[in-house]
Amino acid sequence: MLVTKIVGNEKLLVGLTLIATLCMSNGVVGEELHSYVQRQTPEEAKIEDISLIAKQSNLNYDEVEMAVNFQHQMLKLAEKLNNKFPDKISGFWFEPVPKRVVHVRFVGKVPTSVSEMTRSKLYKGLKVHGGDTLPLHVQLDRVKTLSKAIVALGYKHAITMFNQKNQLLETSVQISSNDNVLTKGELIDASNMLTHSSVKVGEDDDTAMIKGANIFNEKDIAFSINYGEKPIISFEHSRGGNWLRDDGFRECTSGWAVHGTNGDGIVTAAHCNGLNQFEQPGISPYSMQWRRQHLGPKGDVEYHTTSHYEPAEFYATQSSIREVHNGMHQFWFSTGMPVCRYGRSSNIRTCNHTIQSVGISVNLNGTIVGSLVSASNHSGIPGDSGGGWSFNNTAYGIHSGSIYSGTTSIYTPIFP
Repeated sequence: MLVTKIVGNEKLLVGLTLIATLCMSNGVVGEELHSYVQRQTPEEAKIEDISLIAKQSNLNYDEVEMAVNFQHQMLKLAEKLNNKFPDKISGFWFEPVPKRVVHVRFVGKVPTSVSEMTRSKLYKGLKVHGGDTLPLHVQLDRVKTLSKAIVALGYKHAITMFNQKNQLLETSVQISSNDNVLTKGELIDASNMLTHSSVKVGEDDDTAMIKGANIFNEKDIAFSINYGEKPIISFEHSRGGNWLRDDGFRECTSGWAVHGTNGDGIVTAAHCNGLNQFEQPGISPYSMQWRRQHLGPKGDVEYHTTSHYEPAEFYATQSSIREVHNGMHQFWFSTGMPVCRYGRSSNIRTCNHTIQSVGISVNLNGTIVGSLVSASNHSGIPGDSGGGWSFNNTAYGIHSGSIYSGTTSIYTPIFP
């Protein structure tokens, strides 16, 4: 059985692994399925999701299929490059479907071996760029530092992320009419107060220590202020894809079946409070026990156990079940890829979402909720929180809600 780590607090959620399988089962696992529920094969799952992308985005099926296949092929390249040049890659993103183009940015000069790839027909669509100063993993750490600085300055609401395309740290701080206006200089000073160490970055094909590489400068940050009183993130109070109840009331959607230190169970969003029942179609709701949760720097996730068998399956729609084969590999290299969402409340599978940014940090009333991923468009409604983000049989994440006034989806990723 293939198991996959789930993003969560290292102390609170230690030991949780996604229940996944490498092969399809023959027949029913753990329970009888009702006549209206179909168990999909991997091929059927792939065809359905590609069809949904094409239909919901007004694209041609064949073009979508070729683009999706290209992206998954290039993800393998990303993993190889990351292993070979861990301190050199400063950005990696796809141009959205149906285009078949991938961009890779490097610290310093582009390695000769990578430049040669662009001249090969095998890597048609590969575009490389050099001249950056810091690797991607350092920039994602800098997002966390900026978020901490905002809290230290007394501002409770903000969104911070790293734009891989222009290499800028983008932060938007929300203030009320009664707050003092935060300046970019104040934020930079506070961030530098939190930074005392140097980092390793690549230079040519060697690794060098550059002192002060983690210092923030004016040119590093795209800064904005917006006025508002509402929370900057809107949560949507969720086998995955079933109703979870709070004393009989449907409140959230279940995400993924997991192995945990307290036994097999399910995960959902941590901002869902008081959940104590699992609703399985066709049978009476049964109890579940809250075990651990984390709403903070590692995401928005909580863990419950039940008395029932937890199969390596999820509801892709109300009437179709799929096996979970793995989690999203190298999620930080997924920008530009299509992804699908299903929530029990809205009860529709949508695939017209494209991953926009990874490693996002949201300051929510003074609490930092980090390690998040954003996706274009938003289709969730109250009750969808905790539901799974996926593509085909691959688990991508756990739904939280929306940002930017309900225009952009946001979720906690899961990865090996």
